[in-house]
Amino acid sequence: MFRTLRVLVALLVALPLALAAQMTPGGSNIIVDKYFGVTAPQFGQYFTHLVEKYQGSDASAWGIYFESPTTAYRITPVPAESRLMGVSEILESRMGSFQDFTERERELWGTAWNARQTTLWIAEPELSYLPDDMSIATIEDNPYSRVMFYRLKRSDVQKFQNALKRRGELDRELGIDDLILRVYRGGLGTRGPVYMLRFHAENQEHDARARAARQAGRQGAMEEWQAANRAMRESAWNIEMVTNFRANDLSRNPNQ
Repeated sequence: MFRTLRVLVALLVALPLALAAQMTPGGSNIIVDKYFGVTAPQFGQYFTHLVEKYQGSDASAWGIYFESPTTAYRITPVPAESRLMGVSEILESRMGSFQDFTERERELWGTAWNARQTTLWIAEPELSYLPDDMSIATIEDNPYSRVMFYRLKRSDVQKFQNALKRRGELDRELGIDDLILRVYRGGLGTRGPVYMLRFHAENQEHDARARAARQAGRQGAMEEWQAANRAMRESAWNIEMVTNFRANDLSRNPNQ
């Protein structure tokens, strides 16, 4: 773990200012820790302990998501205004806090999962589709996530961005107001260019019903919407979909 975090911190310090300038104030960048070989009881115990340990402190917030009984994620938001320094501070804080762990805490940390992969994602609020009152409560109330990864052809990044933006414009023109979509661009630790689209819903059934209703509501602009959707697919050499479910009890929001 420490080697991975130190490498990320070093890379962040060395990054050119051009990347920082691309961060948009309208959304939070995120650090994604993917945990492999999760042992569910110990994993849950570990993060329950962390939530209790940092209650009332200024430690970073995070969301815990399960993809399967053995694969989980911790998503940590990084305020856009803190830019790259915010990422560095979170990673350094994690390394520092681990030094204060008790022997029991270290043992629990060592048995909760087998491996972890850490990546940084840059928020793309202009491509996202969010309600005006978007908050942490919105995410807590919609714990199901359908996650799409578009691994793009390097020559077609702009084509993909334009198509996704146009798809959102058409939905807004049609009055679609129940879509919750957060968009991120792959950064450090990813084989770019890659975009991650996170669609939020109450559960899988709610997501399916809402998708069907939205498609019905797009009939007035279906030809253009489908053309934009097709352009997104054509821009990618690989498209992957996974589903996550947020464990609110293992997550930590800013008010805790």
